[in-house]
Amino acid sequence: MNTQPVVLPDTLHETILDFVRHWTQLLAQERFADATNILQALPDGAARYSIEKLKTAIGMYDKNFRRASPEEREQFRRIVSDPATMDVEGERFDVYKRATGDEVIVEYRLPLDGEWSDLTAIFEAFPIENGYQIGLHDLRVL
Repeated sequence: MNTQPVVLPDTLHETILDFVRHWTQLLAQERFADATNILQALPDGAARYSIEKLKTAIGMYDKNFRRASPEEREQFRRIVSDPATMDVEGERFDVYKRATGDEVIVEYRLPLDGEWSDLTAIFEAFPIENGYQIGLHDLRVL
């Protein structure tokens, strides 16, 4: 992926950050259906994250989850924390512009079990007539 750092206008940067924090709060509240519903389909036609795919991606962060049988996995899934309850100094929110096109890539490190983790939600924000739509591109350790 060819990307370069981008400086967004303060209002756009804050709007995207507010969206990402809200999405993370939905995960912290175990509202996975709402979290998947507010995400848009990506323009490249990639499949949207389902509730189960989202839960599994979060769970895969823990080695006990990865080693457990499917029946036992849920007890090892890490819990997403509300970013509003976290130390803002540890929050990582990076935005990059693709070398081609107007899309921006947003990386946000998720808070898990009360600590900032290196499990990173990678979003694509793509322009529409009145702003940006945001979809989840990937969820992985960076």
